[in-house]
Amino acid sequence: MALYNQLFGLFIITICGFCYLISAEEVPYQICPTKLNVTYACDIKSVRIDPCKEALLKNKKPCKIKKGTHAGIAVDFIPKFSSDKLVNKAFWDTGFIDMEFLGMEPNACEFTKCPIVSGQEVNYNYQLEISKSWPTNTYPIKWRLMAEGGVECCFIIKIKLF
Repeated sequence: MALYNQLFGLFIITICGFCYLISAEEVPYQICPTKLNVTYACDIKSVRIDPCKEALLKNKKPCKIKKGTHAGIAVDFIPKFSSDKLVNKAFWDTGFIDMEFLGMEPNACEFTKCPIVSGQEVNYNYQLEISKSWPTNTYPIKWRLMAEGGVECCFIIKIKLF
């Protein structure tokens, strides 16, 4: 019975994730600039944000997201590394320093299947809470999925809070 419950739970999560992926819109992204002691080792296939009506227009404007809501971030990538653990962090890329978003769940395995296997596509889904207290502005967001040994996937997207 426990196996049945686990399989049923996995089925529901898969269906919900599939429905989410269909509704999210693909957005432009950049690969992060090179950093000392960090190896970027993945091929990012797509980045999607929900909601993002701007992506439907194909005008490359940042996604407008209302403060006090959530934004779904979905990423498909092929890692060039294997890892049992993956750490999830997002930052406001100010151009001078990276200001980490506090309160994020750091265990990325909560939002994708682990272990991560080199060469096998990974689907990652995260619900980012957009605080009402954040100032209205356009933000470049640096998203890092980090494995042990300084190996990671890193990309930058833009969002506009209102």
